[in-house]
Amino acid sequence: MSGRPIKEVTEFKIHGGNSITDVTSIGLRRDPIALRRVARATGLNLVMGASWYRKTFHPPDMDSRTVASLTDEIVSEFTAVPTSPMMPSGCPFRPRQP
Repeated sequence: MSGRPIKEVTEFKIHGGNSITDVTSIGLRRDPIALRRVARATGLNLVMGASWYRKTFHPPDMDSRTVASLTDEIVSEFTAVPTSPMMPSGCPFRPRQP
């Protein structure tokens, strides 16, 4: 990852911003590790969204899955162990406390 995202987010912070929600959806190669890096480098809260985008990006079994199954997948991201490499969706990536 280049330093550009950190520079841009820092500029946002300088102008009064304190939280950003990344709406990159499941299947569009979202990068929770990069989000965590940016949050720690800038001190901002970054929240990763959870959803699926257009049909082209759906998993092959999307049409045969139930609403409950899709719900379970998203909910499991919210309840994942926060120490795992993939931070749960909807959980703010916050900078480490000193």
